[in-house]
Amino acid sequence: MTTIMIAIQKAAWGTVALLIAGPPVIGIGYLLIPVAPGCPPDPWSSPKILLVGGAVAVVLWLLAIAIITWLHKNKATEVLARRSWKAPAGIAFCLLLAGAVMAYTSVEISTKHAELADRQQLLSQNVAVAIYESPGYNAFPKVLALSNGSLWAVWYKANGHVDSNNDGKIVQSFSADNGSSWTVPVVIADDPELDTRNPAIGQLGNGTLVLAYFLYDARTRRATRCDWISSNDGASWSSPREINATSYNPVGQARYAWLSPFGNMLDMGGRHVAAFYGGPASAGEEGNEVVLLEFSTTNSTWRYHAMPMGGGSGRGYNEANIQWTGDRWLCVARSSDDVLYHSYSFDGLTWSAPKCTPYALGHAPDIVVLDPGTGSVAIFCVYRGARGFLRGGQAIYDTTTDTFWCEHEVLYTALGRGGGDFGYASAVRLNNTSVGFINYDVIDCCGTSGCAGMRGMITWQAWSKA
Repeated sequence: MTTIMIAIQKAAWGTVALLIAGPPVIGIGYLLIPVAPGCPPDPWSSPKILLVGGAVAVVLWLLAIAIITWLHKNKATEVLARRSWKAPAGIAFCLLLAGAVMAYTSVEISTKHAELADRQQLLSQNVAVAIYESPGYNAFPKVLALSNGSLWAVWYKANGHVDSNNDGKIVQSFSADNGSSWTVPVVIADDPELDTRNPAIGQLGNGTLVLAYFLYDARTRRATRCDWISSNDGASWSSPREINATSYNPVGQARYAWLSPFGNMLDMGGRHVAAFYGGPASAGEEGNEVVLLEFSTTNSTWRYHAMPMGGGSGRGYNEANIQWTGDRWLCVARSSDDVLYHSYSFDGLTWSAPKCTPYALGHAPDIVVLDPGTGSVAIFCVYRGARGFLRGGQAIYDTTTDTFWCEHEVLYTALGRGGGDFGYASAVRLNNTSVGFINYDVIDCCGTSGCAGMRGMITWQAWSKA
């Protein structure tokens, strides 16, 4: 029986030792293994996990050695025979659990303290202007500088992230003073049977406004793409027209089960294109691709133009935006592993293999080129980061090395408790040193979309290059 007890004790201590060594091993692994191929991990969290977890593990290891030494010095065989071995083993196990909790919570607490300081500092500055706030859900905004000097903003108004009653609609607002004040929002797209969502906008050379959007049936999960056009600055709109996804494939196949607009329309050498994202019928999110669709000014139809990111890479690409840097087109997109990737093209048709953007972990990026040129091009970048922070700021794209680096300063702090439903900022260039961006925030909802008492807010904020 004593032999069995000793074996049990050794097994127990081996398990304890393995678990105690776990935190630093995980920390080392997290530090060395990139979050995506070619990208280093988040520099703000890895050292904390390594140092805090390692320090706690060392303390626990020393305590475990002390307990084992005590057992041997006090005739461990007799202790086992009396079955009093359970007490020190139990103590060690409790120390293990306490250490694991300490290692985790210490990282969380230190991170929360830093974020709380950022939040208090940002709120005290009060830099954001509330364009609109109402009960329910206001989200996925887009903003565009029009040829008449005004700003045009659109967004999704519903009862949640996906409107369960298929009652989502798209509203618009204008500003004539660079975002200081905005007109009362009015509804411009509202399908009576489907959720009208995910707007993207553009303006043609003749002044015509174009709105592309996504129709979704929350009950059947059926999706359709549509667009409207307006020839009188948004005062009235044409009848909705379906965008046929089957025609948007370079080889004429029905490739995409769905396509959603996201990036605003831009003039690509006389061709008006917009970035959509979607996936083949046989693939999950890892099969999503970024697709450029071209809008014909002759007959107001859409057709396939190019695919900047995708093509069976095994990594899905989602929300994307494209800008002209001075000698090439730059596309920045969110990936299925929540890392931003970029690709470039000289002609808008053939694109380079996507490369990750170091340390930029987030969703729904937008970029604005401040000073087009070659070499180190100054860019403004904004994306939704973790823990309720809209991040970005000064970015540099090096055309000689195809390197895109984005600052990750806090641009906006989510006001909603939980901070999980916000962002999707859309930016517009005001001059060569300043940018304005529009953003959404769900407040008074504990981070849960569709809860009672939910309020949605659309904000406008200006940013200037240091």
